[in-house]
This record gives sequence, structure tokens and C-alpha cells, in this order.
Amino acid sequence: MTEFQIIVLVIAVGVLLLFCAIPVAIAWGRKHPDLRTIAKLSPLALLSFALWIALIVWAATDKRNDSVVSRYIEKVRERNLGPWIVGGLVLFGVATGAFSLMYQ
Repeated sequence: MTEFQIIVLVIAVGVLLLFCAIPVAIAWGRKHPDLRTIAKLSPLALLSFALWIALIVWAATDKRNDSVVSRYIEKVRERNLGPWIVGGLVLFGVATGAFSLMYQ
């Protein structure tokens, strides 16, 4: 590997880490009650841009008094659908990435 390739690789890894850290930084700055969950899901956002957008929205909206959001979150927790939703978002991201690579 040449020196230029190493520099490009380091910059690319740094950009990916910053990309992953944005939802966590927003949640941390807003003192979000689900900060740990957002931090755990953040690395999966590298596989799905839709998940990254969902994490950004989740981190930016920390008000628990919104009745519509609260009811939705309660239903997801009661039915234990969280892992399925995250898995679906990751699968959607991987599928759209593979589709775009196949039909360039």
C-alpha cells in the first residue's frame, strides 16, 4: 500500500466513524433517555441509510409526552418488535445497496 492509499483509508474510516457518531452525539447532547440503545444500534447504520435516518429522528425527538409516538413505542415494546424493525431496516439497506450495485 502506498502512503496515499493509507491516508485515503484513514480518512474514509474517520468519515464512517463520524457518520455513525452523529445520532449518538445528538442523543447525548439532548440527554435522551434511550441514549444507550441508540449507541448500540448506531454501528448497524453503516449497513442501512434508512436505519441511520430513523436513529437521527429518534435521537432528535426525546419528548415522551407525544401521545402518538408514545402509543407506537409502547406497542413495539409490548410485542417485542424492536429487533424485527431494526433487522428489517438493515435488510432493506443491504437489499437496496445490492440492487444498485447489480444494475449500475
